[in-house]
Amino acid sequence: MIEPLKGPWMLSAGNIWRFIVGAAIAISASSRAVADDGARAAYDKAWVLFPTGHSLFMEDAIKARSFTKLNPNQIIVVYMHGCAGIHKPDMEQIAKAGFVAIGLRSNARPDWKSDCDPKTKQVGMNPRASSNRQQELRYAFDNLPKVPGIKMNKVVLMGHSEGGKAVANYPGTEERAAIITGWGCRTKDSYFNGTRIPTGVPVFNVVTQKDDWLFFNNGGNCADVLRNHRIKEVLYPEGTEHWVNDKYWPQIEAFIRANTR
Repeated sequence: MIEPLKGPWMLSAGNIWRFIVGAAIAISASSRAVADDGARAAYDKAWVLFPTGHSLFMEDAIKARSFTKLNPNQIIVVYMHGCAGIHKPDMEQIAKAGFVAIGLRSNARPDWKSDCDPKTKQVGMNPRASSNRQQELRYAFDNLPKVPGIKMNKVVLMGHSEGGKAVANYPGTEERAAIITGWGCRTKDSYFNGTRIPTGVPVFNVVTQKDDWLFFNNGGNCADVLRNHRIKEVLYPEGTEHWVNDKYWPQIEAFIRANTR
């Protein structure tokens, strides 16, 4: 006759439950650690481009106290890139206008995976991308006020494409204005549809009527979801181009300056 197994290692129902809860907590903690590491990397390895043309990683700019050497009224633009990585023309455009560009680099994350294929314009390849970008913004705005020389009343948030989606969904009020380009605040991913920008934050949006990157995301512009915002400007020109920030930079720059006085 085979006797039932016995011993101190046998798990009671209560112990099994405690084991499951403990394992879940451990997994959750591990996930948070990965998220924190990813957001930290995107911030530390952010590309900082100064109006002089000088550039550094964010962690090096902080160590060098580079921001303390700026004009006290220096405007700083935190830039969120699209799914393919930093867009150099946007960064250069920001710096040439006399602003400091801080390009958070999502692709510096250890767990980074592109959400798109630039050749086929297929999107949705990394379902975690949108939540990752929110982590990056939260981490950045938790840490920017601690940087000597950065004045938060001169900080603007700008994003293009996937970065525009991130800006549209950021619920913070730390920025003086939000710039959304190449994104129409509409997506089949219902959780990130619309906008979470508080109504007190001024918002600028430019997207073409037939943007050839947004056919999977219902196209459109952000006008409807910004109807309760006190200060907003929406440009919806004809065309299929995804990036028109060069054509409409005078309007973007004017909006930034008007809302950082």
